Formats: sequence, C-alpha cells, structure tokens
Amino acid sequence: MIKWIGLASLISGAFFSSSVGASDTSGLKISAAADLVADFGWQDVAASQRLQARSVELMFYGPTDHLFHGMISVAAHPYDGAMDVGVHEAFIGSSKLLPRTRFRLGQFFLGLGRLNPLHQHDWPFITAPFVQREFFDGEGIIDSGLEVSVLMPSSFYWDVTAGVTSGWRITHSHGDEGEAPSIPTHYLRSEFFQSFENGGIKTGLNYLGRKDAEEKWLWMLGVDATAKWRRGKVLSLLVQSEAWLRAQKPRSLEISKELGAFVFGQTAVHESFYAGLRVDALSQLDLKDAQDERLTNLEWGLSPQLTFEASEFAKWRAAYALESRYQEGSNTSWGHRLSLQAVFLLGAHPAHEF
Repeated sequence: MIKWIGLASLISGAFFSSSVGASDTSGLKISAAADLVADFGWQDVAASQRLQARSVELMFYGPTDHLFHGMISVAAHPYDGAMDVGVHEAFIGSSKLLPRTRFRLGQFFLGLGRLNPLHQHDWPFITAPFVQREFFDGEGIIDSGLEVSVLMPSSFYWDVTAGVTSGWRITHSHGDEGEAPSIPTHYLRSEFFQSFENGGIKTGLNYLGRKDAEEKWLWMLGVDATAKWRRGKVLSLLVQSEAWLRAQKPRSLEISKELGAFVFGQTAVHESFYAGLRVDALSQLDLKDAQDERLTNLEWGLSPQLTFEASEFAKWRAAYALESRYQEGSNTSWGHRLSLQAVFLLGAHPAHEF
C-alpha cells in the first residue's frame, strides 16, 4: 500500500508539474505507459487466465545540462499475487563529449539484440518468444554498469556497442540481489543498417559472457534482423527475426547448449489494421537419454495476431498461439493460448531509432 501511495503521488505530481510548467525550457519529458493483457491457456499451456495490468511504467527523460542527458523509469509488475514497484532504468549519458561516441552509466536494459533494449509495451507482439522467455527471463536483462557505443568511420553505417555490468544476476529478478560473479557480465554488439526505397534493414551480431560465483560460465551468441517498408505513414511490411545460441558450463561438467529463434512478419491490411504471424523454435542441443544417446527435441509455436493501431499512443491486439513440444519421434505436449492486449501511452514517449 505504501508503495502504491508513493507511486500515485509521484505520478500526480509529475503530471501536475508538467501541466503548469509549459514554459519550462529544461527539456524534461514525462511519459506514462500501461500494458493490459488478458491471457488464457488450454491443455499444456500455463497462463494467467485473467485480465491484468502486466506493467505500468512512468518515465522521466531529457537533458540534464548542455552535455549530459538522463532517464529514470519506474515500473510496476504483478509478482506473487501483488504489484511489485521498482526502478527499471536510471542512467546518465552523453553523445557530446567525444565525436561519434555515446555512453550511459547506471541501470538499464542491456543494448543487446533487438528485443532486449525495448520495453515490453513497445514490442510488436503480445507474448515473449520462446527464446526471449528462456534466455532473457521473458522481459529482458536489466543490470547496472557502463555501456559505450561508437559509430565507426566507415563508408557504411556500422555502430559498435560494448558494455560491462555488475553481473550479480543475469535475469530480471524481483528481490534477489544475487552474488558477486567471478567475471562480471560483458557484452558486445556490432550493428549495421542499409536503407532502400521506402524502408531499410537493421542487422546485429551479439555476444554476452559471464562467470558466476560458483565458477559457472555463460556464453551467448546472437544475430538479429529487422526490415521495414513504409507507404507514407503506414508501416506496410515488417519482418523481424532473432536467433540465439546459449552455452553454459558448470565447473568440472560438460558444456550444455541451447538454440532458439523466432521470425515475425506483419503487413498492413488497412491504414490502422495489421495482420501478423510469429514462428518460434527452441531446442536443447545436447539432450541425452539414459543410454547417453542424443535426443532430438524441439519446442515450437505458431502465433497469428491482429493489431488495431489508430496512433502510436494506443494499440489493441488479439493473438492465438499453438504451442507444442516434440521429442524423439512424438509430440509430448500440445497447448493453445489466446491473448488480448491494450497498450496506451500518456505524455511524451522516447522515439526509437528504427
């Protein structure tokens, strides 16, 4: 209750100051976002079976002075039957100190892959892909540290990002501070962009490593690609894909490897209506039976969806998902999921690069 009173006071104070401070020249922007989801599952699919506020987020961002900018993001999520309120992002950064260079210091979603840096309400679909759910704890990896990006002096767009964060935990956990790692989380992303008539394509190569307090190594390699075509202001076609290989090696044990990917395509059927389809796949590459023989396995899903988007500030979605697990010649489980979503934004909202 105290958390919610504090959050309500913060929101009301923020929007009151925003409304009376129209002449403020500081450049401060204030934004609120709500992500409402109804999730229903049948057979072997776990779901909330109700409508709930999956997240409510309040963001403050803008320049702190002529050199630096900052962001503070506070979010509430359902956790253990109640809404848990906490800081998502709190960082200061700059793109003005060194040519072609920008950095941020503090707590943030790691600039890795396509989905991880985006807040969940900005995703083009409702539920997390299997690979995002398994490797990134559903929403994404948040940590505290330093991230530096450099636009390389090449004849084409080439942006390189490197970061080092505390690594006490690797998932977006609630209330678990983790332990000091032997080697902190470190990551690298190389990003490319190519424009073409009415659109463009952005691709990225990614690496993440970490060694925890129990000497367990984690390595992740990923590739992502996003292509967009526009017709005026309408996003006529979107194709987005991401694939990750995760390897883990506990001390004195063999390396375990998992591979996951998704492909999502969406097309405009009207200036405000969109139809999309996502295909998910996830496999444990070294799963073995009692005779130490490798077992072929695959977790897969198909998810068509419809989106109504009158503007960037309000979106309505409906999606159906068929999910299955396959292991050595037979499907071990089948499931169905129906998801409904309403996302709305109040106030300003940070623009995404692409």
